[in-house]
Amino acid sequence: MPFKNQHKLLSPIELKNLMDDPGYQTEQKPIVVFVGFGQPTDYKNGFIPGSIYLDTNLIEGGPLWNLVSIEQLEIVLNQLDISNETTVIVYGQQIMAATRAAWAFMYAGVEDVRLLNGGIDEWKALGFRVEEHPSIVEASKGPFKPEPKSNYLSTRRDVEKSLYDKDSIVVDVRSWNEYSGKATGYDYMKEKGRIPNAVWGYAGSDPYHMEDFEEKNGVLKRLKEIKELWEESGITPDKKVIFYCGTGWRASEAFFIAHLMGWPNISVYDGGWMEWSHGDGSSA
Repeated sequence: MPFKNQHKLLSPIELKNLMDDPGYQTEQKPIVVFVGFGQPTDYKNGFIPGSIYLDTNLIEGGPLWNLVSIEQLEIVLNQLDISNETTVIVYGQQIMAATRAAWAFMYAGVEDVRLLNGGIDEWKALGFRVEEHPSIVEASKGPFKPEPKSNYLSTRRDVEKSLYDKDSIVVDVRSWNEYSGKATGYDYMKEKGRIPNAVWGYAGSDPYHMEDFEEKNGVLKRLKEIKELWEESGITPDKKVIFYCGTGWRASEAFFIAHLMGWPNISVYDGGWMEWSHGDGSSA
């Protein structure tokens, strides 16, 4: 039996068929967004024809690399000509970047956000055409109106309230070495440890890889397989599930996977370990 939102995970063939459909080239056509960190010139693998580019620096900022304000998200979405009703398909060089934007868009109020499984590498592996540069979009005059889904974004206070609530679970999706306090995972982060009572939700070998969720080619593993991993740790859809990592990227990927499964009560603690460890210092 398919998961509720599994249709929001597109294979390259499904996206290609969608783009080749005569009805695709309409005023309401989906917007395809390549999500990367930095300038589009940093990416040499090409872009899916017709896709536009989003630099993640526009939706998050230091020192904690938290999501920007809802007002700034409104500006960014209008610059991309995205409305609340637009179907948005995100992809990139890696799933983490794409799902970071997916979570931000969903939080801001975009109703239908989908993910190209495997990103640009899988698109090219099938021999589909790419362009050297992304498309240029003319900023619109305001089709997007922010309707923030506050339940998708957890604060430190939300986490503190949930830590010992039997109906909630705080899920750490950092590497085992980070979760167990052997390493911080980041050159710029000194504090080791984890949020008290947080459960390990699997992840990968370091902050930049998610081997527990992805195949070697960057395609998501079967949702059933990930669900079974989570169930072994008591991470189930009947609870309020708060995902966190170091600064939000890995947590966004876990969030979107849970969204694909149709889990009803999920969020990202965007501050993550970086914010928590700079608070009162309490850790496990």
